[in-house]
Amino acid sequence: MSPSAQNERLSYNAEQYAERNDIDLDADFWDNVRALQQGKEVNQRVLIIRGEAGIGKTWLLKHLEQQVKEQADPSLTSYYLDLSTLGSDSQPLPTTARILQEFAQKVLSFSDLSGIQPSELSLKVMQRTREYLIDHLLILLVDSAYETDWAILRELEEYFLGPLAVEKKVLIILAGRGPAFSWSSPELGFRARQIPLKPFAEEETQEQIDKLSLDKPPSAGDIHKFSQGIPLITYLFTTDWPSTPATDVQAYNQIIDNFLAIGIPHPKQTTVKDKVDERTGIRQYLEVLSVLRIFKNDHIPLMLTVYDGTTATKIGESDILSSLLERGYAHWDQKTRAYKINEPIRKFIEEFLILQDTEKWQKLCCSAYRLYEEWANKYERTKNKWENEMHYHQECLQAKGFDVENCPPLATRSR
Repeated sequence: MSPSAQNERLSYNAEQYAERNDIDLDADFWDNVRALQQGKEVNQRVLIIRGEAGIGKTWLLKHLEQQVKEQADPSLTSYYLDLSTLGSDSQPLPTTARILQEFAQKVLSFSDLSGIQPSELSLKVMQRTREYLIDHLLILLVDSAYETDWAILRELEEYFLGPLAVEKKVLIILAGRGPAFSWSSPELGFRARQIPLKPFAEEETQEQIDKLSLDKPPSAGDIHKFSQGIPLITYLFTTDWPSTPATDVQAYNQIIDNFLAIGIPHPKQTTVKDKVDERTGIRQYLEVLSVLRIFKNDHIPLMLTVYDGTTATKIGESDILSSLLERGYAHWDQKTRAYKINEPIRKFIEEFLILQDTEKWQKLCCSAYRLYEEWANKYERTKNKWENEMHYHQECLQAKGFDVENCPPLATRSR
């Protein structure tokens, strides 16, 4: 599987779906379905699934959709809305109108809705929906919610998601990554149940590999070391090159390209879109920052210079940071008051950097060590935090047989 276009999704295969041990969503989901079918009150009818690229959000939604279909219950209806199919030039109101029309046609068999303004269209669709819900329970599955242009989300909430969320016979499951959208509706906001997805443990990775039914399956331990438990990366390692060791630089390089091809959503309408080449740029910045457990804007120019001699002046470190935050590869960590690359992706990229160019990795680690050393001496209030990062990089370098005493001072590096 070598995706050639951005946003190409890995098609869901029920036989290859590996159960998750970190959540008990299936049981909770069906408990809610049965309660609503029995006319009971369910307080949290909106579930929001959060997780990084490749963690399995889409497959989880598809798994639930498949389960609903297998029930063969005419009173139970599921509707899957994939917002990743929207183009980056989609306009909020026309897009919302089209989504309302498609929902009305596919779920309500109500098609005479062309040429109507979204406000009137919403009223007509919701009136028909309430009639439909007398004898039905609706399960709405919305994929790539937070990756979508937020101007579109605002209109969708106003005319579609918000009105549906207050209906007592509707369950809504949203999936997304990146910064969370600020919903106005209480049902979609503070009343919703948040479900974070974690990377697979090694035994779950083993189950995933077993379900791929390969003639010569690789070791789950070896694959897990490189995939960091991200199901999509595990799939790419085990199916694209089932006979190639994970230490093959060319294979690893192609896996990262394929992962980013699938994992990078259309950016929201922002100046960053025109300044950052999506795949090449994102990959470079992930590699540059992959040695850092935490970072701030101040790190970016230094690490770029060490990486390949370039600087951040053309794009700007704030735009580089925004491009990573937008796509859900980085986040602000309140505990450390710094930014973080999502840990499994950070380790996945760092392992490749070590494999491809150990010397470059060593220089980046040395620069980080010296910078943290400088900050530990300069900033008394955060001294412990920076010393912890110093020691981490010291241990990483020592594990590769390099003494930090041989790291040149920052002042001797060309900027």
